[in-house]
Amino acid sequence: MTDALAITLFLACYFLFPVVLVVFLRNSSIDIFRFDVESFSIANLFIFSYVGILFLYFGLDILRVSMGIHDRVTLSILLACSIWAITAVSAGMAVARVAFPGDVSSAPRPLSDGQCLALAILLAVCCVVLFRYVGQIDRIALLSALQGDAAAAARERSMMTNDFPGRYHWYSVFLHHVLWCVATISFSSVLISQNRYNIILFLLSFFIMIFTASMSAQKSPPVIFMISILLTYILTRRNGIYGGINIISYILFSIIVVSFMYVLVYGISINSALVRVMSRTFTGQISPVYFYLTYFPDHHEYLLGRSFPNPGGLLPHEPYRLTLEIMNWIAPQNAGRGVVGSAPTVFWGEIYANFGYWGVAIVPFFVGLWVGLVAAAARLFPRSPITIGFSVWLAFHFATLASTGVSAFIFDFRLAIVGFFVAFVAVSGLLLDRFYFRRREV
Repeated sequence: MTDALAITLFLACYFLFPVVLVVFLRNSSIDIFRFDVESFSIANLFIFSYVGILFLYFGLDILRVSMGIHDRVTLSILLACSIWAITAVSAGMAVARVAFPGDVSSAPRPLSDGQCLALAILLAVCCVVLFRYVGQIDRIALLSALQGDAAAAARERSMMTNDFPGRYHWYSVFLHHVLWCVATISFSSVLISQNRYNIILFLLSFFIMIFTASMSAQKSPPVIFMISILLTYILTRRNGIYGGINIISYILFSIIVVSFMYVLVYGISINSALVRVMSRTFTGQISPVYFYLTYFPDHHEYLLGRSFPNPGGLLPHEPYRLTLEIMNWIAPQNAGRGVVGSAPTVFWGEIYANFGYWGVAIVPFFVGLWVGLVAAAARLFPRSPITIGFSVWLAFHFATLASTGVSAFIFDFRLAIVGFFVAFVAVSGLLLDRFYFRRREV
């Protein structure tokens, strides 16, 4: 095949697929222009694991070219896998939506007094976890970033996350997920009932969440949290219907904030910061899968499930640290700098690393089906700040399919813990209403 023909086929597939996808979604029950778990997950897959392939193919992202991403055959395979994965996930979600449509048109009911108290108790628990976590680290990376020491910030970020000397996943689920849910639930409650107690609870959870999202000097978590606040507003006040001008304004605001953080941390110009933000946004998540396709099976045999969790050591294998091993292969110099890096990528990258192209062909449909079923289960309950806040978190949780391996969703520890505490707020709040607040009224 000549280069001109290969480029023509690539461009035809690249620009035709979005049209086909929109037509498919319009004829299914998923409205891409209305916020819900399914449409948001598909949009994130498209933005973070599809759009940037064009830039990689034509070498427009100099940073990725310098990393060794240049082989057009591999990039063409990457495009084909992305098209299939997004299509299969969308089909799985559509099947679940048709089977369990749910009702999202009813007006949300406010939180009860008991549920407000239960939410405050959960916020207090998150604060205790935060104090315990901060007590186990030598220095917060954000402080070094504010002082302009990027190298120290990178080392301390590594110590606070990948190289944390404890069970970081437990701290992370409380500080970055349970607390996040508390903030979105309390904000939705403020939008429905603006009493003093709701406002205080929201402000406390909001500023604590901003701190926990920023303390490791990562650029995206604070912006992602702010976007979730906007989407909570849209879901509460507008029943999920986007406003084009508001969304565009918020995206521009997010780009400016993240660019400013790059300037602050790395001491670079605003132009260089904008280039890095664009690179991180459109090629940052899809680039690592290029190395997955290169590494397996030419340099390492397929893992056959070894990267998946092994709870309690019940399975006869030691978990393979896929993202860390790929990063060590891409950038072996990190070890000499004392930085423990990782190379997470779109969910089907891990499927390929374990089962090759057959896995990519089969598994994505069932991933989409699972996401659709979980979203449908959340819609079974009456609309309230609890279901709205949880749905917003759920949308961002499954949106990480664009940047996280599928193993994170096999034994979905975060979903189980967050779901448990959301149920705790709902159920214990009702019990408090029945046995405490009503008794006080009598």
